[in-house]
Amino acid sequence: MSLNGRIVIHVRVCVRELEREQEKRDLMRHYIAEDQKMRAEYRDRDRDRQAAEEQRIAAFAREQAQRDEERRAVKSAQNEHRERMQQEVRLHHNYIVIILHCLLLLLPLLQQQQLLLLGPLLYLLLSDVI
Repeated sequence: MSLNGRIVIHVRVCVRELEREQEKRDLMRHYIAEDQKMRAEYRDRDRDRQAAEEQRIAAFAREQAQRDEERRAVKSAQNEHRERMQQEVRLHHNYIVIILHCLLLLLPLLQQQQLLLLGPLLYLLLSDVI
């Protein structure tokens, strides 16, 4: 084989090697680009998943706070009602004590059978209680 023939073969081999190296670089670039794209998609999905989870947690926290507030309101209303009832019981107790004292004061009149004023007096005393 002549020198020119060998040079042509050598050039062709070199060109093929350069083409193969170029293909390898192209494949590597394509692989890197695909990998970066997949990583970006994963980051986006993960960010969206985390944001959705944070929203669910925030919604749960709001609902829990609302339930707690409702429980406190019910408890407060129950306490206020209980206090009002206790106050009314104390008030009625005081009325009953006053009436009993008045009756004790009127006992001598009852023993003397002076009952004419007793009916209207009892009605006045009991009208606020009943």
